[in-house]
Amino acid sequence: MTAKRSFAAAPGAVRISGGHIKGRKLAVPDGAGVRPTTDRARETLFNVLTNRFRQAGGESVLLGARVLDGFAGTGAMGVEAWSRGAAWVSFVENSPQHFSTLKENLRRAKMPAEAGDAQRSRVGLQGPFDLIIADPPYEQGLDLVQDLIAEPALFHAETLLVWERPKTKGDALTLARWQSVHQTPSGKTVFDFYRPVA
Repeated sequence: MTAKRSFAAAPGAVRISGGHIKGRKLAVPDGAGVRPTTDRARETLFNVLTNRFRQAGGESVLLGARVLDGFAGTGAMGVEAWSRGAAWVSFVENSPQHFSTLKENLRRAKMPAEAGDAQRSRVGLQGPFDLIIADPPYEQGLDLVQDLIAEPALFHAETLLVWERPKTKGDALTLARWQSVHQTPSGKTVFDFYRPVA
């Protein structure tokens, strides 16, 4: 969530919407470049992940998943995934201020070291991941998402990519070697879902 559009009244906290730490509040840093996904939009996204996308045995795609929160910001997306059953979450956030808030939020969530880690860059990430959540700065979204998925070690043939972007962009955007499989709008936000092309 680095260098995102500044909003004059970013919320002071966001709340986890489901799972075993439902209701837990996470901090939002002050200042420019802060655009946390709203609680309602995040709940919409995770309801889709829980109910629409299933593993071979019929379980939620989140259950036991390895997740990459690629533009973590507050960490709310990754923490929500862990709360709802993910086994491991890697958080990446390159802003020093936001990274400090992210680390504090992992402590607030009481997320154990064996369930995830946080780092300032993608260097050294241990892929592949089953779910990649991409919530990049809106203005550079396409370039940043393409840069993220240009690293084949981060995904496998069944990886699900979720890209959060502004609703004004319209239809799902084309990503090289990835196929659009679903789209969910939520307020001024759209979540696009992709799978790698076989």
